[in-house]
Amino acid sequence: MKKSALIINPKAGSLSQKKIQNFIKNLKEHNIEVMMIQTEYAGHATKLAGELESRKDIDLITIAGGDGTINEVINGLNAYNKPIAIIPSGSANVLAWELGIRSIEDTLKAILNNNLLKCHIGSIECEGRIRKFILMAGIGFDGYVVKGVKFKGKAFLKKTFFILEGLKRFLKKEKKTVQLAFNGKKINCYSAIICKASKYGGNFVLAREGISKEPFFQVLAITKNSKILLLKLFFAVLLKLPYPLEILSFETDNLEIKGKKPVQIDGEFFGYTPCTISISKDTINLLTPLY
Repeated sequence: MKKSALIINPKAGSLSQKKIQNFIKNLKEHNIEVMMIQTEYAGHATKLAGELESRKDIDLITIAGGDGTINEVINGLNAYNKPIAIIPSGSANVLAWELGIRSIEDTLKAILNNNLLKCHIGSIECEGRIRKFILMAGIGFDGYVVKGVKFKGKAFLKKTFFILEGLKRFLKKEKKTVQLAFNGKKINCYSAIICKASKYGGNFVLAREGISKEPFFQVLAITKNSKILLLKLFFAVLLKLPYPLEILSFETDNLEIKGKKPVQIDGEFFGYTPCTISISKDTINLLTPLY
């Protein structure tokens, strides 16, 4: 019989005990035993992931939480030798959308079919710290937004605080730029999003499909200080239209960022630029119902 560790973040969402128990029952019927562990504090999932990865009796790790909990797990792994399954229960669930997981039933299907997607992950070095990420790094606008959200309650309420903070930030005028150095080039911009996944903020498509499987990032750089430009970008993403000319898009496997702006990774505030961002040598196997 196989064995899965199920890491649950009780603060991430409103996943019912009934659904969890049905999930465990279904896996047991297919000869997969589940060991359930709840996180107790911020960063606990990182510690648990390191411990579980080294255990020979654990065949896969399942995470019931949001993108922040998933990021904690990724940063606790070293060998990346166990498949990872995701039960979406966070505020945005961007990685779940990326993998085609809409419900706990999709997670069950992914595990039973053993559909693996090998994903490249990013690494950021900032203020003397190094951290890995699987979705995106945001410099500037969304860094300010994520930094400004102090709410630590349930995920469904946190969405509202992100929207309010986004509107608050939109009304402020940004004067400073940062410099991006990549592929022998340099550009100045007010904000940038370094994408390691196509989805952003839920099911919105920001980068091209399939970028998670590739050993590089797609970068979107906002080169003009304009509220109208931000609105144009918003509607371009919403309506799946071409990006305005002032939004530069390019691909690279590493970049250096100079200047001082807040940075968020996978929806969590990380620090301030300057920083360096690169593709990690590690890849991770994620279970998905799509492939």
